[in-house]
Amino acid sequence: MDIMKQDNVIEIIGKKIQCTQNIKGGWQNYSNPKQVNMIVKDGDFLWCAAEGGVVKWDLKNNSYFHYTVLDGLVDNNVCSIVIDFEKNIWVGTIGSGLSKFDGKQWTPYLFKNAQLGKYIQAMTIDHSNNIWLTTERGISSFDGKCWTHYQNVHKWLKKNSVWSICVDDDNVKWFGTTNEGVIKYDGKQWEMMPRINSLSSVAINTICVDRNNHIWIGTINGISKYDGKKWHYINDKVNGYTEAVSTIVEDKEGNVWIGTNGGRVLDVNGNIWLGSIGNGVIKYDVKNHIERFSHIDGLLHNNIRAIYVDENNDKWFGTDEGLNKFNGSQWASYIVDPNGLPSNKALSIAVDENNNKWIGTARRGLCKFDGKTWASYTDESGSPKNNVQSIAIDNNDEIWCGTGAGALKFNGKEWQMHTTVNGLAHDYISPVAIDSGGNKWFGTRGGGVSKFDGVNWSTFNHATTHGGIGNNVIRAIAIDKQENIWVGTDGGGVSEYDGREWKLYTTEQGLSCNNVFAIAVDKYDNKWFGTLNGISKYNGKKWTHIGPSFRSMFSTLKMFILNLNHRALINYIFKSKWICSYDLAGRYIRAIEIDKEGNIWFAALGGVSKYNGKNWIKYTTTDGLANQNVRSIAVDNEGCLWFGTIAGVSKFCQK
Repeated sequence: MDIMKQDNVIEIIGKKIQCTQNIKGGWQNYSNPKQVNMIVKDGDFLWCAAEGGVVKWDLKNNSYFHYTVLDGLVDNNVCSIVIDFEKNIWVGTIGSGLSKFDGKQWTPYLFKNAQLGKYIQAMTIDHSNNIWLTTERGISSFDGKCWTHYQNVHKWLKKNSVWSICVDDDNVKWFGTTNEGVIKYDGKQWEMMPRINSLSSVAINTICVDRNNHIWIGTINGISKYDGKKWHYINDKVNGYTEAVSTIVEDKEGNVWIGTNGGRVLDVNGNIWLGSIGNGVIKYDVKNHIERFSHIDGLLHNNIRAIYVDENNDKWFGTDEGLNKFNGSQWASYIVDPNGLPSNKALSIAVDENNNKWIGTARRGLCKFDGKTWASYTDESGSPKNNVQSIAIDNNDEIWCGTGAGALKFNGKEWQMHTTVNGLAHDYISPVAIDSGGNKWFGTRGGGVSKFDGVNWSTFNHATTHGGIGNNVIRAIAIDKQENIWVGTDGGGVSEYDGREWKLYTTEQGLSCNNVFAIAVDKYDNKWFGTLNGISKYNGKKWTHIGPSFRSMFSTLKMFILNLNHRALINYIFKSKWICSYDLAGRYIRAIEIDKEGNIWFAALGGVSKYNGKNWIKYTTTDGLANQNVRSIAVDNEGCLWFGTIAGVSKFCQK
């Protein structure tokens, strides 16, 4: 095996900046666009669709600008980007629809027509400058004035089934579905392409057309090519097995580059390039000569997400840590904010007595923000690289984290992990709470509740409490003014523990839904429960249910009726009341927090809602929220709200 590195020159480009934008209406965003999902080029500008927004690189002077919702983008979680004939930039987001940028301002397309959908899965431009896109609702096109939706025009076009598009030289549209193969549309007729002895799989990830008008199809089981008459199946003869193909592009020399699951790249003219998840890029030539490229050679990260070949035949690689260019001998790294938020998926947030914000992320562990700088805690620092689902801070200012590998304690210098070996009921921790006596309460995914007094462990589950805990999968824990422990479960309702016995509350007692994901206690000792079906409030005697519309109420009634749960239905109708709030951001409530003024904040899949005791106010990406899929809420020492989303962290200071 020959490894050639001497000709590779590494160049680092880009200035380090704080990954935030100007304040807009009290909102401020912290998002990191280093995970690049798609790349397009317009002259001297390179546009990158990223998990944390859109980055525009000026390749003349190597400067860049980071666009977020505070600049007019509809959402920070961007998956696709295309440029039309008039040089407008079209950006598809995950959850908030489409944005157009004309070079000066952003125009949102929020799709009030529910048929169009809001989860953009793929986009392209046809020969007539029409925008074609696929969403969870099907296929749509836009001619600049009117939208056309194609979901029901053919039996094959099912919801959430089309994930890729390309347009050939004859302006025929080709669509790849997740389970039905390939469909083509010539403007008049829809045609399902043959699946037997043609496609390597009917689950299509990507489609590309080359200069010969041949259609290249990447599936979960290799590559198929259609030359207009015959189908050809291409596999990886070098390694003797097929791969799940994710991206296909053609370079200026006519080489077709195929990115497989994990970024694998093939040059079908002889060279084989592999951009893998974890192993970087590998090139095989026709003589089986091997060159390996990884972060040691110049890649910012060994996980490859996107591939683009420009007019100079330079190859661009979007990675988990930024953008790379390779011209055949030299690597260039385009770095955006390497010292900011390590992951945009903020699962949990807590604030210590010094007003430091501690943020638990997905797959990137724990980080701290002191208002100016970010500190990341990784494997090297002693913190396991894991999903930090929850954070609690005790009276000694020690950080307690619930992770997928146990309960993690950090005293500012040293890390200590508690697992089932020490006495924990289960290693997967969801919520963490600390009572006035300093006892730590951990909710596990399957083992019930564990209590740790600093020395001894106690376990409470469905069996040991004789059904007092309805389910051993724990989603939320809160402590009321009497030091009673309230536990929300996944399907088993809510349990209350007074230190002696457990009491169970389900839909039979008046709870609106037995799936409880968030709990908070207000100054009046009312308990607020966030469920899969809106909000339930319990004052000790009466239940109140709050949903975004009458649809939520009817879905609850339907649930009772279908399950023949007549007792629960009677309690629901006669022992509770329903409030329909059209400013509730969604039915699925993920977090609840109460600010210093007593306002109650609810995080949902559709944004954030605030309740001041009389009125409801909803906040979404149009106001400045980074993303409408909100996972966590915290209030800092100055009364500002911090929201953790799947596309960054938002700060909101009320005027």
